[in-house]
Amino acid sequence: MIAKRSIRPETGIGWDLSNESSEAGRTLGQLTDHLQKRRAESVTIRDWQQIPDLMRRYDAMPLAPSVFIELYRNLPQLIKNELIHPVELLRLQSEKDWRRVYLIKDYEGIRIYFVDPQNIVLAQSKLNDGFFHRWEKIQNPSSIPLDSIDEFAGRIFSADEFFQAIVPAGPVGLSGIESIGQKLLKGKLVEVGISAQTSDQYSELALEVVLPDDEIEVHHLFIPLNDAEALFNELSDKKLLSSGDAK
Repeated sequence: MIAKRSIRPETGIGWDLSNESSEAGRTLGQLTDHLQKRRAESVTIRDWQQIPDLMRRYDAMPLAPSVFIELYRNLPQLIKNELIHPVELLRLQSEKDWRRVYLIKDYEGIRIYFVDPQNIVLAQSKLNDGFFHRWEKIQNPSSIPLDSIDEFAGRIFSADEFFQAIVPAGPVGLSGIESIGQKLLKGKLVEVGISAQTSDQYSELALEVVLPDDEIEVHHLFIPLNDAEALFNELSDKKLLSSGDAK
């Protein structure tokens, strides 16, 4: 979530050369080598999964706007909104003063600063461990059937039941539902599970897909808790009315 603030100088947070030198006690040569390595690694970032490892080695990581925008494009819409609203990003892209993005490690996770050439903050956001956990699951489908995963016990429904419950056929509107179509391009959706666990303000929606070779892939999405509760209640009510308990 973006915390809107008046534009203010943001010096000495980690990207200031003299501050980094005084804190680390490095020689000028060591500091120059460190900054060159950091700069070289920053241009190789292609996926959010690279960032936690980089932030373990560097307290601050600069990104060119083009690198950040490419990372941002790959996110599902719901997670994009969590990071920075698309309209806010469009505003930054329209301002010629936006020069770079800084990722700064702090006790809450990772702070993101969008800054101008004088390191004045134009917008800011933050990432926590939950963000990277969700992104890793979204990116890596599993081959374990839903009925073998404890967190989905009693919370698995057929694809037909699922599609009858959500808009436009049913009453439940799901934020981020546009991602589902992309997950089904390679196979047929057979079951949907709604996790009993939560991640921040999200609940996991798992899609079990049968591929043309009869192999199983389980894809993971994350939806707001309110949407997940409404969907589970609707599906449970329909199942009770028709034939009994959820699987």
